Amino acid sequence: MKEKLYCEVCGRETSVLIPVIIDGALVYACPRCAKLGTPVKRKTEPPPPPRRPVPRRRGRSPDLLAVEWELVEDYGRRIREARNRLNMTLDELASRVGERRSALAKIERGELRPTDQVIARLERVLGIKLRFKIEEKS
Repeated sequence: MKEKLYCEVCGRETSVLIPVIIDGALVYACPRCAKLGTPVKRKTEPPPPPRRPVPRRRGRSPDLLAVEWELVEDYGRRIREARNRLNMTLDELASRVGERRSALAKIERGELRPTDQVIARLERVLGIKLRFKIEEKS
């Protein structure tokens, strides 16, 4: 049994609906009403790129000791002191680290905890250590 189709413009029952843009809205219209709008061209999406297999790590098996990193408590003070020692403004540091000035100001005040990526960039640019290792038995 065929499903009944109705034009969204005139309400007429039809066997074919055509997608068109009328006054900025996408509607499905009968062939008669479709002339009132701009036809919508259906895009054919390109196939997704082929998936590359995830390379397996070779070498050592997992150690009995799992190493985790912890952010030092006084990270804001250390960042500010290192930046001042290098005669660098917050704007210069923001530019070199790739972070907003306001975010770095909050990090220096201790109001915002930096992400691991930002911590690594700050350590590299300022030549300081902001993390220490915590070793746990697994």
